[in-house]
Amino acid sequence: MAGPGKCFLVTGPPGVGKSTLIMRVFEALKSSNPNLKVQGFYTREVRSAGERVGFEVVTLDGRTCPLASTIISSPESMRWPSVGKYKVDVASFESLALPELQI
Repeated sequence: MAGPGKCFLVTGPPGVGKSTLIMRVFEALKSSNPNLKVQGFYTREVRSAGERVGFEVVTLDGRTCPLASTIISSPESMRWPSVGKYKVDVASFESLALPELQI
């Protein structure tokens, strides 16, 4: 178990269970240590008609925001940086995900 202020990064190929691992560890920590402060986020796919169209950030307390999308919804999103076929909403990520990394 990590000491105060420790961070964990879970990586791996799609579909191996990274998000499932995070949620199971989080639920186990909550049930065994109700007063323990645990914070963080994970990303999950956004699908439309069976096809991946983007990703969203999900905090461990359930808040969400867009992270990346192939669906351009505003003139502003045209200026977002690209990673492969996805446009990345950096401002959205910074407003929700980065504070979760603050210890």
